[in-house]
Amino acid sequence: MKILFVLFISFISIELSFSQSNYSSLDTPVDARSISMGESFVAINNSTSGIFYNPATLSSIKGITTSFSKKNLNWMKFDDRFYYFSLNAAIKTSYGAFGIFYNKFKWDEVSIIDENGADIGTANIYDHTYGVDYAKEIIPNLSVGIVFKTYDNVEDQIRAIRPLNFQKTTSHPYLIDLGLLYRAPILSKSKNFTDQLSLGLSFQNFGTDYRINEKYQRIPHYGRMGFSYTFVVEKKNEESLTPFRYTLTGQYCNHLNAWKTMRDAIDYWGAGMEATFYEIISLRIGGYAWPYTNIYGIKGNPSFRYGFGINAPLRKFGVKTPLIATFDYALIPLSYASYWFFTNPKKNLTAFSFELRYEEDLF
Repeated sequence: MKILFVLFISFISIELSFSQSNYSSLDTPVDARSISMGESFVAINNSTSGIFYNPATLSSIKGITTSFSKKNLNWMKFDDRFYYFSLNAAIKTSYGAFGIFYNKFKWDEVSIIDENGADIGTANIYDHTYGVDYAKEIIPNLSVGIVFKTYDNVEDQIRAIRPLNFQKTTSHPYLIDLGLLYRAPILSKSKNFTDQLSLGLSFQNFGTDYRINEKYQRIPHYGRMGFSYTFVVEKKNEESLTPFRYTLTGQYCNHLNAWKTMRDAIDYWGAGMEATFYEIISLRIGGYAWPYTNIYGIKGNPSFRYGFGINAPLRKFGVKTPLIATFDYALIPLSYASYWFFTNPKKNLTAFSFELRYEEDLF
């Protein structure tokens, strides 16, 4: 008996997830800020979002940071149950910065049908990645970071009208990311403005094998390099709000261990801009180019995305606390180029994030 929907699920969650096709929690960014800036965060300071791109970026956080992010993948209007979510937490100490994270790609409860369209059961299908991060400034302006993580793909039968023979066994790979972040000394400074350049480099997903039912699955290895440039109009005094901050980012990512049949699809480019006004409102735009055609656009052409952020620095509003609350939102336009055969496909995907930062040294 053919189990049609399970075969479709297996194709998407295994074959596509290990060709860097943005269907896996291992290689898909979830946080709205980095998505809206072209996924180019390999050199961004002071953000738990940077862990996904470069573990060394965690070194410049302050105090304690926690965040929750969700990205929808409901590009097929007939089913809106596919989504990603991510949980992050980090703390800065005198020994360095420590972080933990959990990313999940969820298919929710999926109905399974046979070749005649009959309902024969329900399965809970997802994959997830989780790990820990450590980063530290080893010499002035140069930080290093390392991530230890693992990944798994799960298909749990939760209801069966007929026996379902799709259970599988998987091995847990043990993976390592390594990163460097160099923050150049301030390029220019006056009482009115400052600016700074940062450079980042990282290597991701190196480690042990991953197998499904004893069949080897190639986990993609990535090399990333990029920059961020920040220009700040200085505030008048310590109690006032910074009037304006502008950030420009760029990143190149290489799929280092692609199969021979994919050697012409290994180069990924991203860039983004962010303008923040009085530390409260941030406006963002970014572009990302894939070396293959997918739901986001045509091979080699940049696909644009947009976003905004709302920050609440409570200390600046008269509340005696170093707590800062942030909400970020991203809009990701889709292309009909690769899924024109679906009826009434969606035009956009969305992502959002909540972050709380307690920016005061604890110990």
